[in-house]
Amino acid sequence: MERIADIGAWEYDLTTEKATNTAGARRIYDVEADSELPLQDAFNFYHEEDRERLRERFQICVESGDPYEEDVQLTTAGGEERWVTARGEQIQSSDGRPVVRGYVQDITAEKNRLIRLEQIETLFENAQDMLFIIEHIDDEFVVKRVNNAFENATGLSNEQLQAKTPQELFGKERGQQIEQRYRRCLAADEPISYEEVVEAENLPDAETPDGEITHWETRIAPVEFDNNKEWIVGATRDINEQKQRERELESQNKRLEEFASVVSHDLQNPLNIAQGRLELAQATCESQHLDDVADALDRSQTLIDDLLTLARGSDTDVDTEPVSVRALAEKCWQTASTDDATLVVETEKSILADRTHLRQLLDNLFHNAVEHGGKNITVTVGSQCDTFYVADNGTGISDDNREDIFDAGYSTSEHGTGFGLRIVKQVVDVHDWKIQVTDSVDGGARFEITGVDTVE
Repeated sequence: MERIADIGAWEYDLTTEKATNTAGARRIYDVEADSELPLQDAFNFYHEEDRERLRERFQICVESGDPYEEDVQLTTAGGEERWVTARGEQIQSSDGRPVVRGYVQDITAEKNRLIRLEQIETLFENAQDMLFIIEHIDDEFVVKRVNNAFENATGLSNEQLQAKTPQELFGKERGQQIEQRYRRCLAADEPISYEEVVEAENLPDAETPDGEITHWETRIAPVEFDNNKEWIVGATRDINEQKQRERELESQNKRLEEFASVVSHDLQNPLNIAQGRLELAQATCESQHLDDVADALDRSQTLIDDLLTLARGSDTDVDTEPVSVRALAEKCWQTASTDDATLVVETEKSILADRTHLRQLLDNLFHNAVEHGGKNITVTVGSQCDTFYVADNGTGISDDNREDIFDAGYSTSEHGTGFGLRIVKQVVDVHDWKIQVTDSVDGGARFEITGVDTVE
């Protein structure tokens, strides 16, 4: 019986001051079955704070006869941590001697379960997401409990919600939709996730204007008891801000598409006509004014190209392939270099990248170096581990400007569009790379791109 109940008895003779313990008690303390266990030795197994309290209760029991019962912790002779219920009371033995008799019962499993429940309770009540528990009774779903976050978000208290069905809370049509999801969850015997739209009329006490739509993302899971699915536990979070961002992004992308269409057709066509007329005029006469017009048209074409690249930069599709950094850098340099600019390539590595996007990146870094670097500029392309870099020996970029240089429209040159480095940042982002601006060894600017996959 002692082994089944994890319990052991003991007795302390107040006359002889001798303690006796049953096999069950010795088993709980994890001592030898035939060993003696003096009272003091038994006390020493208990944690210090519990030991003093237990001694005090024992002494009161000896002096005044008051029984005691305490849940305390001990460390067994084998080093195992256990929770036990320790009880004692003063009685007279069969021969009239005063004794204190009691028992210790191992309650470790139950205590640990209670501790876990307390932890779960704390997590449940303090979770930022809205949590709820649904009970399945007689083919009906009723609210068993919700947490603080749910109450705050809906304005509905546990008292208002408990034992109510979804149809009672949200009306027949809406309630049936909710119940359908609960049935699907139970039938699948696995968690399911879904988005739902809740109108403010269904949340009468919430601080939400009537007619306003609230978007929730919900995940529910079945919980089994004795192999019967009785509860559904759910977590809901308000995704209104996320939905708003999605709508704004969709609207922004639509405007960008419209803008790209305007730039590529309504602006490009007149520019092509102007370029053609300029070439005809240059064929018949020479004039500084025509050269100025040519510069202005080139500037306009550069601006249009950059704007189109930015407008279409939201396309995150990348078709990666092994690309030789040296070969592509030398090809890009042909359109960026001037008579007094030099390219030095110090790498033979190939990287996994979208060739078109990588060309845009190198084109713009080269043009940036040539435009801002001054005369006799040398641009160096190299690599280290998962990094490749473009560095120059120009004037560099001050610390104050490094946080702003990737913003669209930002430029320190009167001839710059302010879009080149923004395009560089877009290319870095679509590849899931990182970019950092530092000083080069020659005092110029150094753009380091990290997180790159190299190809052997």
